[in-house]
Amino acid sequence: MPLPNPQATLEHALGPAPTGGMALEFGVYRGGTLRTIAEHRGDGRVYGFDTFTGLPQTWRQGFPAGAFGDVGELPQIPGAELVPGLFDDTLGEFLAAHPGPVDFLHVDSDLYSSAVTVLAGVGPRLRRGSVVLFDEFFNFPEWQRDEARAWWEYVAAHGVRYSYLCYTYDNEQVAVRIDEPGTPPPS
Repeated sequence: MPLPNPQATLEHALGPAPTGGMALEFGVYRGGTLRTIAEHRGDGRVYGFDTFTGLPQTWRQGFPAGAFGDVGELPQIPGAELVPGLFDDTLGEFLAAHPGPVDFLHVDSDLYSSAVTVLAGVGPRLRRGSVVLFDEFFNFPEWQRDEARAWWEYVAAHGVRYSYLCYTYDNEQVAVRIDEPGTPPPS
């Protein structure tokens, strides 16, 4: 379903996500999207991951290392807990301390390497009906090398089946629903 702006896409994607599990956002910046997720979920199991110092490396033209680092103080978001640091440094420990499924995953990591880290860690926690929203999936130069590439590689490696829910027709967001979560990663 095409939608007119990122906020409409986010709100539409939140609707069908199951409840009882966690909602995770990777790439919080100033917290606008995480605030919407926390307001919608209302269960306190909402977590936002970010370095809060900007991109760890250059992403694409106009987005050098350090872009999005102008946060100042960490945002205060009722109903959400922030997890500051690089995803590689924080995700494993977080998942070990927070068992259970992930109902809603917002991948706003921009970078391929960061999206790979997120999907490798969180992917096994997705269940039938979980929703994954990508913030920079398509519709920009060389989009096939970042979040989209990480998703397609994860899907192929684990046999995940999914359906497209919606997208922002003049922006970069795409949401999918998990139909079959696939196989766990090999040990």
